[in-house]
Amino acid sequence: MEKIDHIYVGNYLTGLQNEYCAVANVSCDVCESDFIFFSGTKNRRELGKIPRDAINQVIFEDKSKITKRLTTVTRLALFGPFALAMPKKKKSNEFVVMIDWTDGNGINHNTIFEFTGYQCQEYANLAANKLNEYQTSKMQRLAIDEKKCPFCAEIIKKEALICRFCRSNL
Repeated sequence: MEKIDHIYVGNYLTGLQNEYCAVANVSCDVCESDFIFFSGTKNRRELGKIPRDAINQVIFEDKSKITKRLTTVTRLALFGPFALAMPKKKKSNEFVVMIDWTDGNGINHNTIFEFTGYQCQEYANLAANKLNEYQTSKMQRLAIDEKKCPFCAEIIKKEALICRFCRSNL
């Protein structure tokens, strides 16, 4: 798999399918079809992948503002049991990049990376812009009970005998 680019994405907080702990200093290799996330620099460990065509949006924002967008479940996973007592309007010098994406089963995920410290706003903005630059057009995914009509390429039910769009016999 050929690497197209390498992006520093900050500290991983949550949202990759097989990684459940926060990880510091995460980078992303942009490959032909995936964003692949790694921890560390020397002994790199793969944390997970996100298909480039599965991304709905990449959001860059102040961490105190992003918590308003998250569900209670995501807030609990991200901030622990004190998430509900935590003030939502706390001003901080922390910025996040959130990747909103849909997996092959149609389930939405929010993968969140945090930037803190000196020039954190600039680094977070740069990471979000780079991820947006390399995101590819969203592929239309078919549900289990759907198929494409071989004549007009519209999405129809698998059991259909006649296409409801072009009226062709299947």
